[in-house]
Amino acid sequence: MSHTRAEMNALLLEAKRGNREALDELCRALQVRLRAVIQSRLWRWSRQDQEEILQDSLLLFAQKYDFIQDNPQYYALQVLHNKIGDAVRHATFVSRKVVSKVSAAEPGSAEPCDTEPVGQDDPETDYEECLDQRALLDRILAEASNMPSFCKLFIMGMLKGKTVSEVWKVVHRAEPGVSRNAFYKRIFDCRMRLRMAVGLDQ
Repeated sequence: MSHTRAEMNALLLEAKRGNREALDELCRALQVRLRAVIQSRLWRWSRQDQEEILQDSLLLFAQKYDFIQDNPQYYALQVLHNKIGDAVRHATFVSRKVVSKVSAAEPGSAEPCDTEPVGQDDPETDYEECLDQRALLDRILAEASNMPSFCKLFIMGMLKGKTVSEVWKVVHRAEPGVSRNAFYKRIFDCRMRLRMAVGLDQ
């Protein structure tokens, strides 16, 4: 059932008077509207990701509704737009971080990417580009799961913010006989394999 603007305002008024059932009904009505928006805006994202953003938005609304004067649907939409923006920027930053760190881990330098911070530029806010970056991250995760154990370890380590030195320590404990040069050669092979798999070297 779709609620009119007047019905939304009436539910808001009752909720502010302490009527819990009115608040629950208001949130259910908003959930229907917000879900349609998020499915349209983030149609490439998984259902789980969409639902998490939706529930975060409703939770914030439920914490702030007492300060809303009228038209709660507009306030809820603004909350949702902000949450979507935060999620897209985060996904963009993470995917660029992974590609940057994997690409920078070349053999031939003593400590490639061991201590250098990831680029500090603000993430792009262009919506279509952000969606493309999220799609790239999804592809990286999918390809990593099908790679040899070392490549999977290295790529997931980059995803978790580990340095190359930290990954080296893990590998060296598991394989004490492996040399540093052999380690970097493996990184190079994994990097090239990943770039080919996600289409960056085509």
